[in-house]
Amino acid sequence: MTTSTQQQDASTTDSFISLRDVVFRHDTRNILDGLNLDIAQGSVVAILGPSGVGKSTILKLITGQIRPVSGTITVNRQRVDQLSGTQLNRYRKTLGVMLQNSALLTDMTVFENVALPVREHTRLPEPVIRRLVLSKLQAVGLRGSIDMLPRELSGGMARRVALARALVLDPELVLYDEPFTGLDPIAAATVSKLIRHVNEALNVTSVVITHDVDRMQGLIDCAHIMIGGKIAASGTPAQLAADETPMIRQFMQGLADGPVPFHYPAPDLAEDLLQ
Repeated sequence: MTTSTQQQDASTTDSFISLRDVVFRHDTRNILDGLNLDIAQGSVVAILGPSGVGKSTILKLITGQIRPVSGTITVNRQRVDQLSGTQLNRYRKTLGVMLQNSALLTDMTVFENVALPVREHTRLPEPVIRRLVLSKLQAVGLRGSIDMLPRELSGGMARRVALARALVLDPELVLYDEPFTGLDPIAAATVSKLIRHVNEALNVTSVVITHDVDRMQGLIDCAHIMIGGKIAASGTPAQLAADETPMIRQFMQGLADGPVPFHYPAPDLAEDLLQ
């Protein structure tokens, strides 16, 4: 297991993704405060942490939706924080993103939802598009659902369609934002197995944003726990589970009491009520 200090000193030569000394603020509040993160190519990595700690902010930085106040964002040797509009559009074609709410277009069939990125970003003929879409739906076990609308899908099926859409352009990097939220145990296990299978079959790099500690066993190669705008600890699920650092133990065991506070910072209650 590595601490945040060791993480900062790590060499980034072999890193597919590298965030160095990243600071990001919302209004006057620091969301990320000197964060350092390295992710190896071809790995499945989880970024864990309590709600509101800035996990999804990392995804937005990697996709170029937002830029840091300071620090660098490098993906596959590209400085994402310095890309122009045209360069950013080209870069985003190498990414696949699976959002936690699936974000399927409700008036389009499953086939049309998965085909959308291909039609938006390429000029491939329809027979080629059809083969691409069917192959990706076959990979997630839903080739028979091509004519269904999103409202006809279960939550787990919708996530699998969203995964097929994220993979349809054969990305180098796939980002998953809370992929297990709202799923029953069987659907969550199915999605988890698919993430691992896709990573190995397509040799992509996968980053999973989640707070689901139990789901990590057997899925990921490494996990990074975020606390206080920084990476507090990194390691395998087994290493993190054995960590006796109070903050890490509180998160890994789901303890209500500990160094991570329940209350968001606020004035004294009595003083606030009197005002």
